[in-house]
Amino acid sequence: KMESFLRRLSLHKNHIESKLSTGVKHIEINEAERTNNTSSSWSGFHKKSILERIEMLKKIHPTLSEEVLISGGLSIDKANMMIENCIGIVQLPLGLGLNFEINGEKYTIPMAVEEPSVVAAASSAAKFISEKGGGFKTFSTAPIMIAQIQIIGVNYDIVRYTLEQKKKDIIVEANSHC
Repeated sequence: KMESFLRRLSLHKNHIESKLSTGVKHIEINEAERTNNTSSSWSGFHKKSILERIEMLKKIHPTLSEEVLISGGLSIDKANMMIENCIGIVQLPLGLGLNFEINGEKYTIPMAVEEPSVVAAASSAAKFISEKGGGFKTFSTAPIMIAQIQIIGVNYDIVRYTLEQKKKDIIVEANSHC
C-alpha cells in the first residue's frame, strides 16, 4: 500500500510540476475576494485537484510559491541552520485546515500530518464550533514565553533596518494580542 501511495504521490507531484512549468496563468482577484475566508468560499475544496487547490490558494495569497509547496522548500543546509543536531528532513503531506474562526477572525491553517482524515475532521469541527459556538477564543496565562522567528534567504541589512524602523509598531501589535 505504501509503495502504491508513494507512486501516486510522485505522479501528482510530476503532474503539478509539468503544469507549473507550462506557465499556468493566475487569475487576478480584488481585495474583497482575497479577504473572503468564509466556509462557503472553501465549499468543495476537497473535491478539487491539487493544482486547482493551489490556484484557489494563490487567489488569496498571490505571493505564494507553488514551487515551495511542491518541493517542501527546505534544504538540509537550511534545516541545519534552523535546529540543533539536525540529521535530516521529514516530509509530510501539507493540507489546509478550513473554517477556523479564532478570536473573531477567519483563518486557514496549514497542517502537516501523515494520517488520513485528520485535516477533514479538524476542518469539520472548526466549522461546527464557528457556526454553533462563535469560534475559538484564545487567551494567555503566565508565564508568557518569548519566541524567535527565523528569516532566511533575505538581505539581512535591509531586514534589520526595516525591523528597527517598525520596532515600536511591532511591539504595540504583539502586545495587543496578550
